[in-house]
Amino acid sequence: MKIAQKTWRIGRVGGTEIHLHISMLLVIPLMYFLFRPQVWEDVLIDSVWALGLFASILLHELGHALTAQAFQIEVKKIVLWPLGGITQLSSGAKKPWQRFFISAAGPAVSLGLAGAFWAAHIFSTVPIEWYLVENLWKLRLHSLLSVLALTNGILTVFNLLPIFPLDGGGMLHALGEGLFGRRTANVISLVVGLPILIGLVALSLTQRDYVMLLFCVLMALGLASLNPHSQRWLALAVNYLFRRSGYHYMQEDFDASIQIYTQKLTAQPQDVNSRLARSLAYTNLGEIAQAKADVEQVLQMDPQNAVALELRGEMFAMDKDYPTALEHYQQVKALKPDWGVPYLDAGGAYLDQGDPAAALRELDQAVAMMPEFALGYLVRSIAHFHLGDRAAAHRDQAETLKISPQQALTINEVNLTLYRNKLDWALDFFGWVLEKYPKQWMAYQGRGDALAVNGQEEQALDDYNQAVQLAPQQPVLYLRRGAAYQRLGRVEEARQDFQQVLALKAKSHLRRRAEEQLGLMTTG
Repeated sequence: MKIAQKTWRIGRVGGTEIHLHISMLLVIPLMYFLFRPQVWEDVLIDSVWALGLFASILLHELGHALTAQAFQIEVKKIVLWPLGGITQLSSGAKKPWQRFFISAAGPAVSLGLAGAFWAAHIFSTVPIEWYLVENLWKLRLHSLLSVLALTNGILTVFNLLPIFPLDGGGMLHALGEGLFGRRTANVISLVVGLPILIGLVALSLTQRDYVMLLFCVLMALGLASLNPHSQRWLALAVNYLFRRSGYHYMQEDFDASIQIYTQKLTAQPQDVNSRLARSLAYTNLGEIAQAKADVEQVLQMDPQNAVALELRGEMFAMDKDYPTALEHYQQVKALKPDWGVPYLDAGGAYLDQGDPAAALRELDQAVAMMPEFALGYLVRSIAHFHLGDRAAAHRDQAETLKISPQQALTINEVNLTLYRNKLDWALDFFGWVLEKYPKQWMAYQGRGDALAVNGQEEQALDDYNQAVQLAPQQPVLYLRRGAAYQRLGRVEEARQDFQQVLALKAKSHLRRRAEEQLGLMTTG
């Protein structure tokens, strides 16, 4: 996978680095296959056309880059590859109208180039001797002006198609967001773009145009990113094919992902990304000592690694060292100013310290930067609730449920501290959900978890029992209920629940937890 990310820097324009993707090595054999030049004049003309197309695409991307820079957005680089170009920004535009003009700049440049090439073709004078047989190649070169005019016209029309992430799709999405909000803009982009994309796929298949079909696949990936559920399934498929450790992590099979990351690190101990991913997996399992060890090793290799500093800050917060945690979050904000996670974590730290007003300021930033991240709305609802604004709290909770009911209603073991000392909010939230969805087993589990974390084991059992009745094949319910029974001293009932976890098709870390608890009962 690393070779697929390989690029070469070929220059710099206005402070923006220009890179060629490794796939550009395929251009020469691809051109030969498409044009089959027979004599040197053919090679010259095909090469000039290719250079003209290359320059047109570069200027198109520079249109995006210079417009972004006009809005004070840093441009990392422009990458050119056989199917076009990509302008990589350090952060997205904060306002929809800025995104609209950044998207529109590329097609505007292409349209201008089409006009310029056409004007050059029409108004330039062709010497009469070029019509002689031995000079026809000069006439063909001149005709390239009209060909490049047509090429840029096609680039303009194609890029203006309202299919996200094409420029036209970006303009439509920015316009929709400015008028109706981001979520409605996502729906509009899907409703408008999907039928056009299906039509292009059908056209590509009937015409056997496999280059266009490849473009359609790439556009489908972009459209999928507008829907959280599609995006998750797409990410699962890609990870399953190319990065099995990531697939297991997304499926919350953390033991399996840790095993693969450990194998990678045995072969490549300096692999920072695998070490960070393993640390996250350990954290989700509550195995904080192992997670800390990985984070510290990453910081020894890269002291300014933003993800490692964020994880270290979270670990300080787990130890209730909030000032040190907040210092780390502030450092991460300086390193990655458009990343929402440090704002989310800072908001959680302020909530734990009993300062919901300060928390709300941080969480507003987090939600603005990560509008599709369910946990941001959920944590912000706690701040609203403790500031006495239940209507705002319920709006955020409703937004969380739209994005992901699972993330809204159930959280993994290490994050159960979110409910600690917030039982009033939890009872209000889950009660509100169960009024609307009385058969939602995850809401019973979530309320049971909140009650258990706050020492209300008997009441937690009532909710766990309801959840088990509604979803008897969910191993985590038996594990959580068994733990509640165990804390109440009801050993036999706890044993039955832990044995049930082993009887079901539970993920390996859940089975391991059940086996550990059964072992403790036996030795006890």
